[in-house]
Amino acid sequence: IYLGAGWRLYHWVVTLTGIWFGGSVGWASGNLIGMEFPVVAAGVGMIVAGGMAWPLHRFLLYLMGGIGGMFLLYPLAAYFIGGDSTIAAAIIGFVGGGALSHFFFKFAVVVATSVIGATMICSALLFLVREYGFVTTPDLEAFVTNQPGYVIAAAFMLTAAGFGGQLALFGKVEH
Repeated sequence: IYLGAGWRLYHWVVTLTGIWFGGSVGWASGNLIGMEFPVVAAGVGMIVAGGMAWPLHRFLLYLMGGIGGMFLLYPLAAYFIGGDSTIAAAIIGFVGGGALSHFFFKFAVVVATSVIGATMICSALLFLVREYGFVTTPDLEAFVTNQPGYVIAAAFMLTAAGFGGQLALFGKVEH
């Protein structure tokens, strides 16, 4: 779903993820405070988080883009500059990444859903290969550890196919 139709289904996926997250947090909170029926807290959490996810989807994308920008600039600044400027670089990366994801919203959604879909497919294939005995677990772990380029190349090709497929299906990516 993510890889092929991420742009069209983005709002629903964000809302369902919010419902799942709210239910999980509600259930954990209910257990933490010792509720007799934590399902009630889970239901409240699902309603609140699901209701907030739909109107806040652009903010959530801004937040994800900001975190991505922060994770990109912080290690670069730490490696090349060092010192106190790494915190400033992280803040600049957060604001810059968030702004870019806001201005190029559709592009950011298509890229993010393509990457997530490709990652899910690669993870599922590796699990199935290991689970059904096509390769023994030590051999598979050695392959992934010693030759990570193959898995990365497969994920990149799937990402490119998903990106191209979304462009072909849903038209030009514009903001």
